[in-house]
Amino acid sequence: MKSFRAAASYGLVVNESLNLKSNRPANVGIMSFRNIRNQTLYASLMFFLLISGFFACRFQAVRHSPVRAASDANKFLKALYYDEDYVKALELSDEQLRNTGTVENLKQMVEQMKQKRGKLKQLWGDSYLMTQGATIELFYVGDYDQGISYHRVVLVGDASSGYRVSGIWFQHEPYPQQSLRRKFDVDVVVGRL
Repeated sequence: MKSFRAAASYGLVVNESLNLKSNRPANVGIMSFRNIRNQTLYASLMFFLLISGFFACRFQAVRHSPVRAASDANKFLKALYYDEDYVKALELSDEQLRNTGTVENLKQMVEQMKQKRGKLKQLWGDSYLMTQGATIELFYVGDYDQGISYHRVVLVGDASSGYRVSGIWFQHEPYPQQSLRRKFDVDVVVGRL
């Protein structure tokens, strides 16, 4: 009896059917109830994390509304380009734009556009790109007296609380196409209201 206890305490396994002795630990290849319970808990935890990640991604995907984003961007663009009310445009922007840009910066941007393209006749939304997190990019086309320009507007927010412009750029060539960029389902026109 003492030899059995010693064997068990040192992890010596006795295989009685072959009368062989092995020095492998007693728990190798043997599933105890504790190991099964830990593996079940681990598998349940991994399944929960996988499902949570899936639903978090789904929630993120339906959070944006391109139409709502365009509506909020149009207020900013109308104040900027048509009304030339740079203070109002800055008030409609995100804190990031207000911290980095000034009324004078916005005025210079509009003046630069006027010098190169003339007076703005019409500005309309062309497409949008949903990006990670709480940002969405909108792409606009501007018809001016002396040609076309292309505008990229980045907004921060979501469909329920609304959007604010955090960045705006323009160039005289179209922005490169991207596979995730989509055309608007409705007409998005910025105009004199």
